[in-house]
Amino acid sequence: MITLAKRENLHARRQVLSMVPDTEVVGRLFDTIAARFADRNGGYTRIIKTGPRPGDGAPMVFLELVDRAEAPKDKEKKSEKKERAPKGEAGATGRRKRKEKAAAASA
Repeated sequence: MITLAKRENLHARRQVLSMVPDTEVVGRLFDTIAARFADRNGGYTRIIKTGPRPGDGAPMVFLELVDRAEAPKDKEKKSEKKERAPKGEAGATGRRKRKEKAAAASA
């Protein structure tokens, strides 16, 4: 369908409309997606096998466009990650902390 959209003529548009009846989707395919792949001669998709579907065992895949726009990653969140104290040191929780409080209260 992307190859048809790259031709940008009425016949190609009607061929795509016969496969995809939604005119908004076809418009987006011809306007934005075909422009992204204008200089590429094929290999528009990547197929990743995800294994069988739990209900009926049908084979499933993850289909994605190769030139997909990636979301910006927040590096600030990774730098703000707290360091955990080693086990048994400052910040003891659970039973040990309760035992220490009980011992301090009874003494």
